[in-house]
Amino acid sequence: MAIKIQKERSIHESLAKTFSSDTKSATPFTNHIDKQNERLQADMLHKLLSKIDDQAKRLTVSKTIKDVQIYKKCIHEFIKEAVHHGLEAKQSRSWHRLSGPHQTIVKQLDEKLVALTNDVLNKESAPIDLLNKIGEIRGLLINLYI
Repeated sequence: MAIKIQKERSIHESLAKTFSSDTKSATPFTNHIDKQNERLQADMLHKLLSKIDDQAKRLTVSKTIKDVQIYKKCIHEFIKEAVHHGLEAKQSRSWHRLSGPHQTIVKQLDEKLVALTNDVLNKESAPIDLLNKIGEIRGLLINLYI
């Protein structure tokens, strides 16, 4: 009987060691996956920002409502991804959707986009005003995901 109990004990101990070593080795793997996800998110945000910049250039030349709508759509995509990415990163700190600094920046972006649209509709506005508003919007977008 004693031999059987010792064998069962040694089996349980070896299983416990195996499971504990598996969880320790899974941690670096999980960290690696998290880093890769962060890198992919950052790359996606940079591509979206580049797309916004390209559309802004087109908008400053054409000054049409259609280009303003495309510009707004690009910004909406960026905001969606930046806020989603920010919430995933801060989820353990129990952030609520669009709370704190995100909400303030999004409100400011909305105001700037309305002013930009009004400038495009007002054909008499100076091109420098349009460029100034586009620069302010870009700054707010960068603040959103930093």
